[in-house]
Amino acid sequence: MALKRDPLLRLIEKVDVSPEGCWIWQAAKSRDGYGKFALNRVNSNAHRVAFLLLRGDIPEGYDLHHVCENTLCVNPEHLQPVTKRQHIALTPNANAYHRLAFGHCKNGHNPDVTGWSGNRIHGHCLLCVRERNRRRAKRIGMKHSKYRGVGWAPLSQKWEARIKLQGTLIHLGTYRDEEEAAYIYNQAALQLRGRKAILNQL
Repeated sequence: MALKRDPLLRLIEKVDVSPEGCWIWQAAKSRDGYGKFALNRVNSNAHRVAFLLLRGDIPEGYDLHHVCENTLCVNPEHLQPVTKRQHIALTPNANAYHRLAFGHCKNGHNPDVTGWSGNRIHGHCLLCVRERNRRRAKRIGMKHSKYRGVGWAPLSQKWEARIKLQGTLIHLGTYRDEEEAAYIYNQAALQLRGRKAILNQL
């Protein structure tokens, strides 16, 4: 039976030290730009493992902020335990940073008015999400509506109005005109949600 290698030795083998003192991760990486490392057969973020091995426990519910602003750095001296709210405020590129600091997203929308995709801390501006989805749909040859509650129905080749109520998607009909479908959605939203309804601007 093979002996288990010291996890700290395995981790150190996977870094290059930069002139600034960053320990740059050279092995597997996640899609969001962090190093990945298996500890006790569990995949974890490499910088969190480095902190645990060399500096000790991370307070429960805390994030580790890269003071060097390099997400591939695993040098524990470059990592600072912070609350999630502090982490957002320390990360100028994050969507949430813009909401907390300026009251709007990176593109100038106010998500409290236009709506959220997700929650207020980790969510995204709904208008930005829709615009990103429209660009993606255009790239692959699909139609994507700019309006809330409106989607393209490929079988009928029309715009479909729909609204979600208590987790159930209710279909409100199909229409040749995208604005008409958005108007139908607005009427249903007003009936179901009253003053809490977020309406399309037509």
